[in-house]
Amino acid sequence: MPLIDPYSLVAQALDCPKENLDTHSCLGVTPSWDSFGYLQILMAMETEYGITIDEQSVDKYKKIVEILKLYEGLPNE
Repeated sequence: MPLIDPYSLVAQALDCPKENLDTHSCLGVTPSWDSFGYLQILMAMETEYGITIDEQSVDKYKKIVEILKLYEGLPNE
């Protein structure tokens, strides 16, 4: 099964329309992408992408462009 794309993943985690997201979407700028929303995104990424987000990488995914980079490097079945 193919992985969910980052825009859909973030939209689901933040409970917002996918159309509200673009390459500038990030923590503190995008509505509902606050600290709680960020935790929701990180948990969704771990579940959907099968990754572990540790203390060293927790700050890495505060922008959708960083999530896109991760997604592009994942094996997509």
